Amino acid sequence: MVLEHTQSQMGTHERVFAPIEGVDVDGSTVRKFLLQKMRLLDLESSNPYVFHNARLLPLAVKNPSSIWKGWKRDGHESSLCYVSRPLCRYGVTGCQMDAVPGFVFCVFVSDSFQIIKWKWTEAAMQDDTVPRTHEFDHLLWKT
Repeated sequence: MVLEHTQSQMGTHERVFAPIEGVDVDGSTVRKFLLQKMRLLDLESSNPYVFHNARLLPLAVKNPSSIWKGWKRDGHESSLCYVSRPLCRYGVTGCQMDAVPGFVFCVFVSDSFQIIKWKWTEAAMQDDTVPRTHEFDHLLWKT
């Protein structure tokens, strides 16, 4: 999945971050997203549900249904949220299951395109491609 290189193959930057290819805020230009490897390794033992759902990150940043800007948290006014509707999710043991109807997968990204967090959240009743509660100021792009 994300951690594919051996230590001897990687430079310093690649030892710290796993690159994930996705799309820029215009929804089409290809760009690189970064995931801190240590965070991922910490989640394996501390929160296996979130760890296993990291498998959805490449899909979510490559094929979002919407992209939002302005995370309503101090210091994250320029951060982004990539929202997607994967067909599956992963349980605490890593088993693949159908996605829960009416939910979207959100990937929170800094303005430098470092992946901060990801979670499943309820979709809006009137539009199942966006989150029900908006933690972001405005919509940048939508399918």
